[in-house]
Amino acid sequence: MLTPVISGLQRALDVDFASDQSLFILDQLLSLPCCPPWVPVVYSAPQDGSMLGIVSQGGGMFAPSRLVVLP
Repeated sequence: MLTPVISGLQRALDVDFASDQSLFILDQLLSLPCCPPWVPVVYSAPQDGSMLGIVSQGGGMFAPSRLVVLP
């Protein structure tokens, strides 16, 4: 049985952990409800289970596929 820990993502592409063990998620959201283009969004999910925070959205990320959190 799987238990979701994070909900509300549309198209999660990759995850990575920061040095404080918080989780970072690369997701893509539809800019329009019906069709692409997709907008890349990086979320931070603190280890204590509090709400997701947006770290980065849109900008110069084109067709992202990998997320790496540097210390």
